[in-house]
Amino acid sequence: MKLLISTSLIFDYRPLAWIAGLCLSLLVISACHQENKTAETAYAVFVPYEVPYQYRGDQRVIAPDLLDLAMEAYQNKEFDTAIEKFELFLAEHPQHLLSSFYVGVSYMAIGKYREAFPFLILAAEDPDSDFKTPAQWYLSLVYLETQQLQQAKQILTTLQDDEVYSKQARHILKKHPMMLCDMEQLPVFSIEENAFLGDSVNISLYKNIDIRSGNDKDQLLIRFLEDFESSCILRLYDERGFLVHMERVDEVKKNTQISIDLTYKDTGDYSLLIQLQKDRIFPYRIRI
Repeated sequence: MKLLISTSLIFDYRPLAWIAGLCLSLLVISACHQENKTAETAYAVFVPYEVPYQYRGDQRVIAPDLLDLAMEAYQNKEFDTAIEKFELFLAEHPQHLLSSFYVGVSYMAIGKYREAFPFLILAAEDPDSDFKTPAQWYLSLVYLETQQLQQAKQILTTLQDDEVYSKQARHILKKHPMMLCDMEQLPVFSIEENAFLGDSVNISLYKNIDIRSGNDKDQLLIRFLEDFESSCILRLYDERGFLVHMERVDEVKKNTQISIDLTYKDTGDYSLLIQLQKDRIFPYRIRI
């Protein structure tokens, strides 16, 4: 099986004039690792939305209904329980926008972005929604995490002038590497031949990360050639934007190697993001 992977750009603040044709600028972006099963995202800081005032505290002191119990679980960061209660409540009240919004955020908190989508859409698009703007913000993060960049850009452009989210929206629009370059234009590395193809302009940049194919050509091997003194997060997306592989290495040292099994991956184009530290993203395009 022949696998092709395109070389990436290293995003930092130092200008590289010869790469201007591929990318507007090389920039850094931040990431956040949330505790209590909260999901990680390479694009922006995800923080669960605050609990409405009337639902704060211990709901068991009153006669609770499903919504009370769902909000209590959410407040305690018991997101799986919150989802269960919210969805039971929504089964009886399908247009309840508060529940729809919070179940969407709960799904995001455990890393299930696709599941969050329909609930956030309802809260974001209903003209009577009290959660319209925050739902749009979280929806933009869902689009980013699932590589639906045009939809994310459309929402973030709208939020540029919002009193609450303007700073974060502008930061992503200006610094998100996937909004500044075209993955399709990146040069190609062949795993089958274990060499760069054609006149790859990025070959000279690869002095700290070595990428090779496994002996059976069904694995992608990533080896770090220096101590980065940081964690590493790898994300592999298929051409539909589905996250098909995610892996975290707590500490990247010299000669640390990560292997991604491609045996059962469908034929098509994939995007690979290697995040090092909190300010560098290496994007790749893999073709299987």
